[in-house]
Amino acid sequence: TGVDQNHVDAARLFRRAADQGDALAQGSLGLCYTTGTGVDADPVEAARLFRLAADHGDAQAQFSLGRCYENG
Repeated sequence: TGVDQNHVDAARLFRRAADQGDALAQGSLGLCYTTGTGVDADPVEAARLFRLAADHGDAQAQFSLGRCYENG
């Protein structure tokens, strides 16, 4: 895509968009926190972000939040 892969920068940009209410960024950042990609893994923060995105109607975030509840 013309740029080097950088998970830290990706997470930082997802955070900027998520903080502005972007549901796709909230879900993407939630996934980062689930996997520890670009950020320290934090399942509580992941679930918080999935809930924000789910509340905006993001179906993938609704699924991911459900998985958080399923797995504890």
